[in-house]
Amino acid sequence: MDHTSAESFWSLLDQLLTHGGFNKPLVESILGTPLRRVHRNKFYDFHEGDGTVVRGLTIRKVELRLKRNANAVGTLIIDFGEPCVTLAEIKKRHPALTPTPLSSDSADELIHYTAKYPFRHLSFGFPQENSAYATQVVVEARGEAETQ
Repeated sequence: MDHTSAESFWSLLDQLLTHGGFNKPLVESILGTPLRRVHRNKFYDFHEGDGTVVRGLTIRKVELRLKRNANAVGTLIIDFGEPCVTLAEIKKRHPALTPTPLSSDSADELIHYTAKYPFRHLSFGFPQENSAYATQVVVEARGEAETQ
C-alpha cells in the first residue's frame, strides 16, 4: 500500500471516529465531497455522495444515514478503491475485530469485520471473492441508548 494514501486513509478514519457524532456538514468537510439528500422516511434522512479522490483516497460512493430526531446518530458507508487495505493492516490498528455473519446467500454481500467502541462501531467490508483488500468502511455513530 502506498504510504501516503495509507496514512490519509487512517487519518480520515481517525477523524470520523473522534468526532462526537455525525451531521451532513461534518461528513462533507472530512470527506471533501458534497452530499445530497436522496430519501427520507419517518426514521432516517438518507444522503449520498458521488465518487471522488481526496488526499490520495479513491472514494467510489458515500452514503450517510442520519437518524431523525436524534442528535448526531447515524451510519456512514464509504465504498473505496484505493488504498488497498488488508485485514492484517486493519488488525494492527483495531485488534478486537469480530467477523459479522453473512445475512444472505448473495455472492455480492461483503464479509464485515467489526470493532466496537463506546458510541461507535467500525466495520471493514471485504468481497467474498478476491477478498485480499477491504472495499468498504462503515462507521456507526450510536446514541447512549443504542450502545451495546
